[in-house]
Amino acid sequence: MIIAFVIVSCGSKNNEIIEKTTKSSIKVVNIYEPDTNKLIFPNPKNNNCITCHDGIEPIRNPKSGMMQEIYLLAEKAGYKDNECIICHGGNPDAVRKEEAHSGSPEYLSANGGAEEFYPNPSSVWINARTCGMCHKEQVNTQYTSLMFTEAGKIQGTAWSFGGLQGYEHNVANVAVKEVDIHKQLGSDRYKKYIAELKKAESQVFPKEMSALPEAPTPEEAEENPALTAYTYLRAECQRCHIGVKGHNAYGDYRSSGCASCHIPYSNKGLYEGKDSTINKKKAGKLLVHSIQSGRDSKVSLHGKTYTGMPTKTCTSCHNRGRRIGVSYEGLMETSYSSPFMGGGENQQKIHKKNYIHLKSDVHLRKGMLCQDCHTTGDIHGLGNLPGTVQAAVEIECEDCHGTPEKYPWDLPVGYGDEIVGKVPKTGEARGVSQSVPKYLQMGWVAPKNDGYLISSRGNAMPHIVKSGNKIILYSASGKDIKFDPLKKIADEDGFSDQGKIAMQHIGIHIDKMDCYCGHATWAPHCYGCLVKFDYSKLSKKRDWVAIAGNPNKNGLTA
Repeated sequence: MIIAFVIVSCGSKNNEIIEKTTKSSIKVVNIYEPDTNKLIFPNPKNNNCITCHDGIEPIRNPKSGMMQEIYLLAEKAGYKDNECIICHGGNPDAVRKEEAHSGSPEYLSANGGAEEFYPNPSSVWINARTCGMCHKEQVNTQYTSLMFTEAGKIQGTAWSFGGLQGYEHNVANVAVKEVDIHKQLGSDRYKKYIAELKKAESQVFPKEMSALPEAPTPEEAEENPALTAYTYLRAECQRCHIGVKGHNAYGDYRSSGCASCHIPYSNKGLYEGKDSTINKKKAGKLLVHSIQSGRDSKVSLHGKTYTGMPTKTCTSCHNRGRRIGVSYEGLMETSYSSPFMGGGENQQKIHKKNYIHLKSDVHLRKGMLCQDCHTTGDIHGLGNLPGTVQAAVEIECEDCHGTPEKYPWDLPVGYGDEIVGKVPKTGEARGVSQSVPKYLQMGWVAPKNDGYLISSRGNAMPHIVKSGNKIILYSASGKDIKFDPLKKIADEDGFSDQGKIAMQHIGIHIDKMDCYCGHATWAPHCYGCLVKFDYSKLSKKRDWVAIAGNPNKNGLTA
């Protein structure tokens, strides 16, 4: 056995160095402050990580179910009071940073846990051994989600450059196959419906996708200019998928993997917590070492506390393409620096753009977050391989609001879904669910009242419930929003004259159009948008797909 001795010069208690043999082959020396005799290494609670990272915020409330599971794993690994290693790995007995940030306890590496030190435990390239220890379902389907494949963005760009893929949505950032049906998530009703949907819209539900082609050489681009689509995609568009961290710009700072959404970042990308080892002046850092998720996951900073994932988390990516995130906030891009700031200076650009404020979405004005509508299937994926937003998103306005003639629970599964082909609609009322699947119970679940509402594709929604003829949406922000479905409003003659004409007298509006066709007050367009790559001049651009495809053993990309 090799014994490593650490020589320190910061003093000792009573001028003596007390040695302690730990669980590893390293002999650790207790270190005390000369003046106070305070033990500063190793940590008295068997958590040497905290010795250096003193003051760092708990990743979750220590009393939460998540932390109790982590403590249990730590105890099994032989480090009862060191929860850090369960996600980050590393050597908890080491003295020096380089040693502490390497390897992993033997128990973890041998039992499906961390094999190395992981600065970002949620990186898609290693999170099967971290997040996936508890959240197997979400990690199992992550590679099929649009957040990872970006298949719709790829097909849309390829189409506009000359229809390179035709109508097929079968190219992704990396080659990927549909998850085996027995591992797919969702209710039996959902699986039955989605099987029929795949037959009707097979071009957007491929069973597998090939990897995005390489960018063309100047000679290849000259011969076939349409191939420059792949240069555009790799150098610009693909910075937003969760396999890579994205570029560092005001408003766009984020992490990768699960932490893309679940770890808070500020617009400035600066750390504002209490860990003195994290540089507070270097951009690109998390805002605070806490998980943001549902309404039971609290993030506290500077005397304020919030729950849920702020819209700014979503707009760190969703500010391009359809501009859906910034549109939700009421922000419209402008070529001008006005309106100016309070002192007459130009705007601080966000997402590298100037904006004017038009009118935010009514749901935002009511206090709702993006996650209050979008389901876990929309975001994490359910194991299918959707090639477009329409293929991935399972919610429709009618799922909560119903129609003037029917309550949401009286509508059949499939109502309102944006389908070109014919999908059998049984006419059977979807009803409500009295329970939610086990994998959804890891997040916050609302009190069921009369039952959980069901999405247009047949899955229970764990935070939206029926209460008599009303609906309660329990927002992740902590706000309870109670509202009347359209039928209740119609029965009580609550529509304006315009509303009666649009929704009751002209039935085709409800049957053939999405609600936002009439209710959106404005929408951005792409006229005047210019993309230019000059192959006659030497220039360097990041290849985001190549960057994501070359992680190191710690799960980090360049």
